[in-house]
Amino acid sequence: MERSELMKRHLKLSEIKSSLKSNLFGLDSVIDQVMDSITSWYFFPECQSRPLIINLWGMTGVGKSDLVRQLVDLLDLQNNFFQFDMGELGHDSSGNIRSILSDSYLIHGSEPRVILLDEFQLCRSINEAENEVSQKEMRIIWQLLDNGKVSYLESLNQAKREVNAMVSKVKYWVQEGMTVQSGMITSEFFAYFEDNADENNSSNIPCRFIFENSQLMTLWEINRKRFPQMPELKKHILKLDADGIQKLLLDTLKLTSKPIQLDFSQALIFVVGNLDEAFSVAKDQSPDISPDLFHELTSKIKLPDIKKALLKRFRAEQIGRLGNNHIIYPSLDSKAYYSIIDFNLSQIAWQFYSRTTINLTFDNSVRTWIFQEGVIPTQGVRPLKSSIKYGLEDLLPQLVLHFSTIETPVDQIHLTYDKNIIAQFKHQNEIRFEKKYPVIEKIKNLKENRKDDRQALVAVHEGGHAVAYLAFSLQYPNQICSVAAESGIEGFISTKPMNFYNFQTMKDKVCVLLAGYLAEKEIFGADLISGGSSSDIQKATEMTITFFKECGFSGSLVRIAICEDQYENHSHYLIDIEKKAVSFIESCQLTVEKLLKREKDLLIQMAQILANQPSLDKDDVVELVEKFATECLKQELKTTKQGYRDLLFSNELVLQ
Repeated sequence: MERSELMKRHLKLSEIKSSLKSNLFGLDSVIDQVMDSITSWYFFPECQSRPLIINLWGMTGVGKSDLVRQLVDLLDLQNNFFQFDMGELGHDSSGNIRSILSDSYLIHGSEPRVILLDEFQLCRSINEAENEVSQKEMRIIWQLLDNGKVSYLESLNQAKREVNAMVSKVKYWVQEGMTVQSGMITSEFFAYFEDNADENNSSNIPCRFIFENSQLMTLWEINRKRFPQMPELKKHILKLDADGIQKLLLDTLKLTSKPIQLDFSQALIFVVGNLDEAFSVAKDQSPDISPDLFHELTSKIKLPDIKKALLKRFRAEQIGRLGNNHIIYPSLDSKAYYSIIDFNLSQIAWQFYSRTTINLTFDNSVRTWIFQEGVIPTQGVRPLKSSIKYGLEDLLPQLVLHFSTIETPVDQIHLTYDKNIIAQFKHQNEIRFEKKYPVIEKIKNLKENRKDDRQALVAVHEGGHAVAYLAFSLQYPNQICSVAAESGIEGFISTKPMNFYNFQTMKDKVCVLLAGYLAEKEIFGADLISGGSSSDIQKATEMTITFFKECGFSGSLVRIAICEDQYENHSHYLIDIEKKAVSFIESCQLTVEKLLKREKDLLIQMAQILANQPSLDKDDVVELVEKFATECLKQELKTTKQGYRDLLFSNELVLQ
């Protein structure tokens, strides 16, 4: 490849990368990885001995398949792009992967192409019970992913019949005296061509090529390995006599009984899917989850997590064929969602102007409303786009209808949100009139401030959890909510998950769980404690009992039965171990009560704010701690707990 061509391709890849980043928000790191991965393939695909495989894993709605499709469009490879939904294997004969790839091979040969294997997690070879799942349709996929060489036999049945007919026909006419010279038949045997022979003009044509175009195509399709181009086959036939023709046909007939090997080693294959086993947090469909916290959690998923998840669906040797180029999509953060909102609003405004020549503008309150109404972090961009559709796009015809029925000139419509969508119809920046349009709210109204007794109670309860989390984890919660949209949940605090449990972390967790109940008692008194702590008490009890009985946390290294009818390989000294568990929980209760009395000012200030607004974020909590926490808590938050590695290499341990 010449230097100028190399530079041209390098420039194109740079332009494609910029274009993808301008259309796919929050995916800059993913796009960088994909573009770096395809560089060698784009420059020198002929140097590949096996396909380039790029695996894209993430939750639904984060833009995995969309990235591939946009990349194909920007590379101008639409005619050499093949997308397969792996969930439809075996259900649609028209979408048979083997046939589609074979047909494309006949047209394009082994030249580079892009193959998208979408929803790959659905073609599992191991079920939930870890038993083998037979999917014969997947055999071609694993061949493709192995070395790009695909054996193909089924489509030759028709070709075999056609070649058989040619063999019989040539044999009959040769026995009748027909001769063949240089692949041509003389005019006296034009009856060989049956209905295609023009007997009236046969005397004007001294000889004709022995094969019709359709027959020649069939022969070439079967002999492509020997004759890569059609003219090469025709040139060879023009050297043959009758015996040579018959030998060519018999050799071709033998080939129809052998599989044809299709070579896709120059292909770029995207394996795309959702892995619930790796993205376990995706099971939480609450609209109350912070996108930024969720982004942080999913950003911690690494290659070993993906490989471990794949082992629950595929055999180890199959996972090996996927290679090591696994690109992991985190969930989108708030910045990405707002970028998507801004992009869609600009598109709506442009389309509106192109139809009406009126500028449509949006107040920041509209952006905020769409974010609150449409963002469910575990579901990606689809709910957001749906909210934009029913929240704004469906409003546009009403706007057009309204300004078209009045005589006042309008050159701008400015939209704001305040319980309704308020449209300000303007001319030369002057508001001529306003109109309110009711909006459909499915999520936002569930998150709104109530400022009632229930919110005040939840504010104290969640404030108690938050203060305990600060003191025992020595970390700040990411979010505290006194209003929740999810059914059955009044409020919550959003925290980082624990990496592992030991006795101390279990104790910390139990203390945090008990703190909601004890905060209500501290602020409102024992007579006004609500029944909302039942699930917290249940979790604290279950955790303690389980760890005491099965993990040796009680000091006894005997596995104790969780319940009386659990007999196999369990001891049944239930009373003593359960007394220890009760004593442990009571000691946690005393610890939390002392903490809440000590940090009562912080608890009250936090609860009063949460009683008047639905949430506090991390920065708000940091500010409250600085103003109202005791010096003891402030100092504790500036320290870090010693980990196992710190303890292992501590001077005290070494000296001992």
